[in-house]
Amino acid sequence: HGVYDDRIYWKEAVSLKKGGYEVHVVAMGNKNESGITDEGIFYTQLERKTYFKSRVINKLYKILFKKEFHHEILKAAKEIGAGVYHFHDVNLNKIVKGLKQITPVPIIINDVHEPYPENIIDYKSYSKKIGVLNQFISSRIKLLEKKASRYYDHIIATEEVVASKFVSYTCVNRVSVLYNYFMDDQFETDGTDEKRYDGIYTGSITKIRGAIEIIEAIGIVKRQIPTIKFLFLGKIHCDSLKDEMNYKINRLGLETNIFIVDSVPFNEVGHYYLKSKVGFGIFKDNKTHRTILPIKTFEYMAFGLPIICSYFSVMGKYVTKHNCGILVDPDKPEQIATGFIQLLTNNQAVSEMGSLGRNAVNNFYTWNSEEKKLLKIYSKLLEDGPVKA
Repeated sequence: HGVYDDRIYWKEAVSLKKGGYEVHVVAMGNKNESGITDEGIFYTQLERKTYFKSRVINKLYKILFKKEFHHEILKAAKEIGAGVYHFHDVNLNKIVKGLKQITPVPIIINDVHEPYPENIIDYKSYSKKIGVLNQFISSRIKLLEKKASRYYDHIIATEEVVASKFVSYTCVNRVSVLYNYFMDDQFETDGTDEKRYDGIYTGSITKIRGAIEIIEAIGIVKRQIPTIKFLFLGKIHCDSLKDEMNYKINRLGLETNIFIVDSVPFNEVGHYYLKSKVGFGIFKDNKTHRTILPIKTFEYMAFGLPIICSYFSVMGKYVTKHNCGILVDPDKPEQIATGFIQLLTNNQAVSEMGSLGRNAVNNFYTWNSEEKKLLKIYSKLLEDGPVKA
């Protein structure tokens, strides 16, 4: 992760700083550097190494095989001499044992953002790159997580399903769930910005997250609403997907209807939400997407955007619970288009669903509640001291 990751930096690190802790962030970036941020948080940035052109293979190689990569991170972590180390990446399972050999023994927390072994199996972009090895690599990562868990003083998960897996590895009183809820003081969610985009998708742009189906759906919508405007906001890591998307956009004559903007800093995302009407989460069906709860769920809701999302997804459960959007089959562009047209031709429905989503976030899903839980976890761990592996 980079220094200014939305959960790691803007939520957890800033919350700990406000709670009275001295906070250091060790992150990856384009060059080696260190300093202090405007929020008073120390940072050490290590140059991100690239061993393979493929982003996926490069990441898996570092997780499983590249010892020098882990030695570099371990060295930077030891030099800080922290009382508590808070991990946020599957790579770091490789250095937990090394940190536990420091005197005095530090407290170590593992913060698990997603079901990594399942991702390797489910994500088509992964399996195409590593072919028959995907099952093997998934099992290796699962074994790595399991073996490392005995050294962690506490494990934090962002979803219940992931938390339950780690309970089976260790014990229930060493596992907590901290949801990646919306941080209500990070964005200005009210504004009079002109709604330039009828629909928006934010996050990594991939096939398995419905990039092609969304484009095809916009092609259908254009027949009824010729001025339709849609924004993809995020990175396209696969060149072949970028080519396929551009080909599809050109073939359907959507050059003036679909806009693709590279990812922007976390605190700038809100400007695009204010200019949009409807949020999209078209995730393909697999075990991962039936488990993960994307932060964009609460961002869309907080900005009053009705949501169009997959019927089986965790996002869909929140949409159903608060009646703040429409559920669709992610494999059927015509169904996505129908739902989109229903919203764009019914201003009252958009207003009502938007208000219901916004109220739900304000009442139940802000980071303020999770911040209190985080500080309580730290307080208890520091009171009890490190556990014996």
